[in-house]
Amino acid sequence: MLKHIVGKGYLVYDAGIVTGHPGDSMILLATKDQQEAIAYASDHGATVYAYDLCEDGSLMNAAFVYHLA
Repeated sequence: MLKHIVGKGYLVYDAGIVTGHPGDSMILLATKDQQEAIAYASDHGATVYAYDLCEDGSLMNAAFVYHLA
């Protein structure tokens, strides 16, 4: 079944997402505002991924956005 995309969301993860063990990472922030996500990640040494938000609340099409290196 095709999913209907209704927007974009951003998840900010701790450093675990970068180590290659996404299952060990923790979501620090979820927002629909990209600038808020990047600012938070910058302040906390974290990583941002963007997702398409679907009508049923699921997330798909993860895309790397930012990491404070």
